[in-house]
Amino acid sequence: MRLGFTGGGGQGTGLNLTLSNLTLGVAAVEGDDVADWESSNGTSPFTDVLQSEVLHWYFEYGGIHYFVEGVTDYGQYVDGTTWVTVTSGTLSEYSPAKTTNGGDNVNGVMLNPQRGIAQGWDERLDSYSSGLNESLPVTIVVDDILIFSSHEADISAGNRDGVTDEYTPLFVVSSAPASNSMPPAVAGWSGRSTFTEHVFDVDTVVAALPAYSATSVDNPTFTELMDHLDKYNPIVGMTHQASGDGYEVLFPHLFGDNTGTPHNYGQYVARTIGAGMMALLLDAYTTPQKREIALRICQIGLNAYDSLIGDSATIGADGGHHQYLLGPICAYLTWTGQTAALATLKDDIGTNCLEQPFQIDASFIAAAVPHDSATGPCTWRRRTIPAGGVTGLDITFPVFYNGTNSDNFRLRIIGMKIVRESDSAEATITAMPNGFVTKEETNLVATIDAQPGTDFAAGDVIYFESLYSLVDGNYDWGVRTVSRPSWYVPNSGADYRGTNFWTPPYLFLQHLGVSDSDFDAFYGYVEAANSGSFPAEDPFPNHHDTFNSDAFAETMWDEHKETIAPTASFPVIESFASSVTETASTSHTVNMPSGITSGDFLVMCYRGAIDNINTPSGWSAFAHVGNTMLLLYKVATGSEGATLAVTSPGTTKATFVTMRVSNQSGLSGVEKNESSDENGPLLTPSWGSKKTLWLSFYSCRRSDQTITIPSGYTFVDDAVNVSTPTSGNSCQLVVGQLENEATSENPGVHTIVGTISNDRTFTIGIEPA
Repeated sequence: MRLGFTGGGGQGTGLNLTLSNLTLGVAAVEGDDVADWESSNGTSPFTDVLQSEVLHWYFEYGGIHYFVEGVTDYGQYVDGTTWVTVTSGTLSEYSPAKTTNGGDNVNGVMLNPQRGIAQGWDERLDSYSSGLNESLPVTIVVDDILIFSSHEADISAGNRDGVTDEYTPLFVVSSAPASNSMPPAVAGWSGRSTFTEHVFDVDTVVAALPAYSATSVDNPTFTELMDHLDKYNPIVGMTHQASGDGYEVLFPHLFGDNTGTPHNYGQYVARTIGAGMMALLLDAYTTPQKREIALRICQIGLNAYDSLIGDSATIGADGGHHQYLLGPICAYLTWTGQTAALATLKDDIGTNCLEQPFQIDASFIAAAVPHDSATGPCTWRRRTIPAGGVTGLDITFPVFYNGTNSDNFRLRIIGMKIVRESDSAEATITAMPNGFVTKEETNLVATIDAQPGTDFAAGDVIYFESLYSLVDGNYDWGVRTVSRPSWYVPNSGADYRGTNFWTPPYLFLQHLGVSDSDFDAFYGYVEAANSGSFPAEDPFPNHHDTFNSDAFAETMWDEHKETIAPTASFPVIESFASSVTETASTSHTVNMPSGITSGDFLVMCYRGAIDNINTPSGWSAFAHVGNTMLLLYKVATGSEGATLAVTSPGTTKATFVTMRVSNQSGLSGVEKNESSDENGPLLTPSWGSKKTLWLSFYSCRRSDQTITIPSGYTFVDDAVNVSTPTSGNSCQLVVGQLENEATSENPGVHTIVGTISNDRTFTIGIEPA
């Protein structure tokens, strides 16, 4: 007797059958193979009685049909893929059956595929290994995985649109998996012994998704989207080779966007997955449709992440290739309760999104000068114009290529400046008539807009300079990460800069609440590039792109970005007050800033003539310099009055400035440095570059000086003892502020006119909310 089961979540077919709805019937049929079964029953889930001593099961998923003997139990994972338990299991037949195309074997079936490029599905590819193409019958045991394929007949070997129409998995398990569990990753690795399955409560996840209006969003239809996304893809975890028979060839045919060429290049795969992620956030799709989309997104993330982690493999940044993985991996980890893994994802996995963008710092700027290093930024490398190297406006210059060091092999410098080192004469490069470095050239040609006052000539030492200045704290992009600065090209037209489709993962990860610090550069760069005016001198291309010509990413950004990820703003000093104790005393009345409500962040700076103060109840001492300058803070309870009574151990004149600060991240978001002179000290807070509010406090004994706050700072308030100003028993305090998005801040010198006595300074940074 042969039993039949039509399984799957409808990948490739749109069919969604669950076991609870499965009806088994009986029908007498002659024959003994898949064709006989289908001719009598089609793909309907009915049993077929046939004279046989062996119990067979018929399964269908993604358009591929197969018979398995020895099944004792079966079912579906939450994503619709099939699991079975067996005693002595055998794959006896499948359809489309193994055949040939131009004399090459196709439609192979693999048992327990491993990470790597070798495959047994399709002999048209150089990656084919006949030993991996299983011959029927195939014996299966617990923890085996079978992967079937059906080939794309009209595609020649090596085509980057994909040579396989569909893949179908079958998982052999020891017992029925937990309800709502996802299957294990398909691609195995050395040392893998048993399956790992994670529960994905897809219905709860989908119920909690937002439903932003699609009225102004140019989004694809569900059918249009699923024509691409609804194809099982084990290759995301199997290989990340990006040339020859790499992922583009092995991905399902036309998995990527229809309008991109080649269709399965990373940028165009990112369009498909990006459209799926955005669909989950819009009201244009029904709950059942979102359920199917979420399952495919999770399926991709699972197959990529688990196989990579199991194999201790990372994906280096590489052009526009593997950008499509970050969103699905983060979704999978978030939806299956593995959020702790997000904190180490950059080191564990990599991907373009986390490795290519970076934040410029002082050390990087210091390296961006003319040099002779093979590892320094290639555009600033000194080059000597060879004999005969100037013809009109065409300048010939030497290039250097030796693998990981020196020139980017796609040295696109159009729009940059060519500078003669001896006199800083410069011109703008308008074209590169001979193209880029292709690993064989020793010279290239750059066409300039005009010769400078003294023409460029053979023997001139030149280098290339960007149109925009490198600014500490700004974000930029490098094709092979900042760790390989020799390939960094600082211009908007840098090769591959415009091939990254990062708007959808940005919005989706913000929706998921992914906020680990390793994501800061990715978020910061996308925000800057999508502003349309950064950097002002040479604006970067945005990361919107399209899906099948639908401008859904750009319209989604325009309509809903501020709701999903409000633009960060600087902390704000909402109000402030100053106080002075003119007569030395142990009791001091401190004026409080106006408008205090519960939860406000309060800052108090004290400067005394000869003694410190006792910390008031509810306040925390944050920093001090010597025994006469103290910084305190608290989170307001709302019960604060207009004044605060403060005491000191001994009698002293005193000055105070208090502030109420909004849009800040709390007690952990304040850091400081102090100094015993008029030079505001350098501060490098732990949170990196954010819209930080920097405060510079200066104080001294005597109060007859004129104090000017550091350049760039705005005056906030001061407090000055006016009695006996020339006495060392008097004091004064002044506060300035600066809004600056940078990794560090060094306020510099307070200018003092008059006698300096016992001066002290604080620099503090307040992190935005």
